[in-house]
Amino acid sequence: MKKLLLTGLAALALAAPASAQSFSLTGQVQATYSQEVIPNLRVGVLGRLGARVVPSPFSVGVLIRPFATYTVDVVENGPLSVSAFAGLRLPLTISLVPSPVEVGFDIVPRVGVDLTYKLSQTLDLLSGLEFAVDIPLAPSGSAVGYGLSGYVEADYYMDPLTVYGGLSLDQIVPTPFAWSLYLGADYALASNLTLKGELGYGGGFYGLLRLAFTL
Repeated sequence: MKKLLLTGLAALALAAPASAQSFSLTGQVQATYSQEVIPNLRVGVLGRLGARVVPSPFSVGVLIRPFATYTVDVVENGPLSVSAFAGLRLPLTISLVPSPVEVGFDIVPRVGVDLTYKLSQTLDLLSGLEFAVDIPLAPSGSAVGYGLSGYVEADYYMDPLTVYGGLSLDQIVPTPFAWSLYLGADYALASNLTLKGELGYGGGFYGLLRLAFTL
């Protein structure tokens, strides 16, 4: 695991071109409520208050995102598990600072597949692909978008700490291709409360701190 962490840090360092002096830092508080209404179908809502501290200008926004996801286990074979999903998200975004207040609302149907391979009792390799269509209802006049994204990630469990790192394929299609590297940790403060810290690079360096509640 030490080699994995060193490799991740080295990759983040090598990813920085001369233009990567830009750095963004965001803090978030998030709460999620969900329940399985019928077998394989989970519905819920995610709420998030976020503040971007740097670069200026300082900004604050709110995300309220109802969702529904239907998941089917495709493969359960020893250390390998593969699942497919189809779902719908209804994100409502409200930009509070800087003024004026701006509101956005979208309908986002999505389908995808996730793979988990258990390398050991404490180390998992994860990957996935997702195709989503973004249908904006507000503000009016926004164009419908679509995209294929994916990720490859390694998770190392040291209860109550989970260390993770990976490559996010933020936009495989349409062009231009976009990607990011990330390395972070989740610390379980309680059974329903997690503190996340993450550093990454994707055209510029970023830092994220998030306090997440599960209701």
